[in-house]
Amino acid sequence: MSNDNDSFNYSNNSAFRHNESIFNTVKFWFYLVFLIPSIICSIFSLYYLLWNRTLRHALHNHAIIIFLSIGLTYEVTIYPWMLNYYYKQGLWKRTHLFCTVWIFIDWGLYYTQTTLFAWATMERHILIFHDNIGLLIRVYRQKHRVGQSLTWRKHWKMTVQLLFVSVNYLIFSLPLTLMSVFYLLGVPLYVTAKFTHIGLLIRVYRQTHRVGQSLTWRKHWKMTVQLLFVSVNYLIFSLPLTLMSVFYLL
Repeated sequence: MSNDNDSFNYSNNSAFRHNESIFNTVKFWFYLVFLIPSIICSIFSLYYLLWNRTLRHALHNHAIIIFLSIGLTYEVTIYPWMLNYYYKQGLWKRTHLFCTVWIFIDWGLYYTQTTLFAWATMERHILIFHDNIGLLIRVYRQKHRVGQSLTWRKHWKMTVQLLFVSVNYLIFSLPLTLMSVFYLLGVPLYVTAKFTHIGLLIRVYRQTHRVGQSLTWRKHWKMTVQLLFVSVNYLIFSLPLTLMSVFYLL
């Protein structure tokens, strides 16, 4: 009876490993197919925004440039490492230092990007509805740079503290081997960014119909739609992770 159970368990394990191998191969090619054009598009978009002086100095494009820079950093670090993991069928033993660097880049940039998105939404409230106030604009131009600088400093500092103070553990069967209390941080940032952007959309839409389709307000509407595409991407790709984080905490 014991031999029959051992044979059954061995067959199940073999079938599971075979299916997991196929799944890893599918994920490898799926990521690779989309990664190559994504890198090309990121480089082209950054070149377009940075080469044109007008676009480069426009305040509403600064956050977009940082978004693209963060995305490109992901594309040349995190995703190639994931591809290597799937290519080796999960049999990739990494050092603790490498895992620390991985999660430092991954989660550090993730929360920086999420906070920056919330900041970009509030930024557009100021640019669109208070652009005619000279003193506010002068103060805002200073806070614009200070705000982005503080966002970077705050979240990199927070990432370092959580990495080296909190308790982490290694699971080499997973592509991302360090887990920590990051699950708590993304939810409030994500919710804040979404509600702020929804409020901006409603406000701009009502104001556009109130004053008519003037050139200025068409420009403001385009500025809002620009952020809308970023918001849709966050909604599609970040909502599942946020929900999984909430379920994990529950």
